[in-house]
Amino acid sequence: MMKRIPLILLAGLLFPGSAQDKKVDEFEKAVEEQIEKRIVKEARAEAEGVPLPPGIMIICEFIEVEAMDFSDWLLENPITTDATPLRMEVQKWVKSAEAKIIETMAVHARSGQRAKVEAIHEWMYPTEYDPPMGVAAKEGEERKNLAIVPATPTAFEVRNVGFTFEVDPVLGADGNLIDLNLAPEIVIADENSEHVTTMGETEAIIEMPRFLTSKVTTQVTMRSGDYSFLGTSRLGKTKLSDAEDPILLMFVRCDVSGGD
Repeated sequence: MMKRIPLILLAGLLFPGSAQDKKVDEFEKAVEEQIEKRIVKEARAEAEGVPLPPGIMIICEFIEVEAMDFSDWLLENPITTDATPLRMEVQKWVKSAEAKIIETMAVHARSGQRAKVEAIHEWMYPTEYDPPMGVAAKEGEERKNLAIVPATPTAFEVRNVGFTFEVDPVLGADGNLIDLNLAPEIVIADENSEHVTTMGETEAIIEMPRFLTSKVTTQVTMRSGDYSFLGTSRLGKTKLSDAEDPILLMFVRCDVSGGD
């Protein structure tokens, strides 16, 4: 009786170099050729001094100052497109502990491309409660000793607390002027607010978080290396505040690099 030879074994006997091995060899050769071409291209670009596309480093600052100090400065100085003089004055206040840098955010971007940086944490808090309930007093006990089951949370929400900076930069043809479309935001979870509910002679206190938000959405045109003053915001006295009557100043600066 003739023995049956498996197809795989038969193929191996008829074709010593399998088709699979051949495909692998061809693939590896193609990859090696691509790597060689890339190395040659990069070496040629470096030798010819081909410039990299320009990049834009964008810095945004929130600085808390005393409202009266800022008001006094405004009486004697105009705010111009280049807000570098104001930023330098505020830095003096920071060094003398008369002002406080709340946050500095920086992000690198390409012209025409949106960039975003976040420093946030999720804050979960209750939004709905079941009301407090009374538990019947035992026989002989006075009603004032009625046991109270406190309000029970039944629904929750999540709020992002921290700092967010989103920006769309467009670099001008001269490589120096920059148009910015930006929206920096700061969200602070401050002291809890208390809400009191009563049952009989017993009071139940429900605490709810208080969120404070400072956000500006604007468009500015500025020169590389200059500061632009975005505006002010009042959050009042918060747990981050050192000032007695605080006001937030918001600045942005752009530094163009590359493209030479």
